[in-house]
Amino acid sequence: MREILCQHTSDVASSPFTDEQMARLKEQNALDYELYCYAAALADLRTASAELELAVDMPMGDRRTLVE
Repeated sequence: MREILCQHTSDVASSPFTDEQMARLKEQNALDYELYCYAAALADLRTASAELELAVDMPMGDRRTLVE
């Protein structure tokens, strides 16, 4: 769902809405979509930052890949 909202793509096969309904929903919820995508991007950045900080704080022998 996040990819559909934030990447501005649509998976027509899985959508229960017509193209006209989707256009109306996107227009009426534009600010909601923008806020959601901003929050999701911010969460990604903060998660990556925290993972990097954890990796830096670990002793050399204990370091493992945090994100695969």
